[in-house]
Amino acid sequence: MNGRPASFDDLRISGIPEFWYDKKMNMTRLGKKGQVSIPKAVLDRLGLEPETVLLVESSEDGAIVLRPAGVYPVEVYSDARVSEFLEEDRITTEEKRRVDSSEDS
Repeated sequence: MNGRPASFDDLRISGIPEFWYDKKMNMTRLGKKGQVSIPKAVLDRLGLEPETVLLVESSEDGAIVLRPAGVYPVEVYSDARVSEFLEEDRITTEEKRRVDSSEDS
């Protein structure tokens, strides 16, 4: 039987490659505004939380691929804060002399 339903004429959609899966699949529907709800079982299996940012890709065979995006906070520093960092990093004349002398050894 090849994993196919006995009658699949009603299931074939024009323009979508024909493929069949033997394992149980989760299904969802594309909403009127282009939104998709991911089934809870899939979210739980992947450990995805609400508000997770996802990257969306499409493959040449028509698949839509969702991947969790790495989102990291960005800190923006004022000129005054940058000056503080530079002041903290400044080395004394004695420290510079010691570094220079250790490079000569």
